[in-house]
Amino acid sequence: MLWPIVPLDIIEEYVWKAQFSFHTLVVQAILFIAILFIVIPILGPISPPKRIFGVTI
Repeated sequence: MLWPIVPLDIIEEYVWKAQFSFHTLVVQAILFIAILFIVIPILGPISPPKRIFGVTI
């Protein structure tokens, strides 16, 4: 019978870590999209800098 070169525990741990790291990337992408398309339009456009008495505010 052939035994695997790498113990299955190590492979299983690597797969779990990969899944969780992928999960965090997905969550970050969803939050970025939500901020981009929901929060920013609600707040409105960012006003350009204003000049008062020759000083940019």
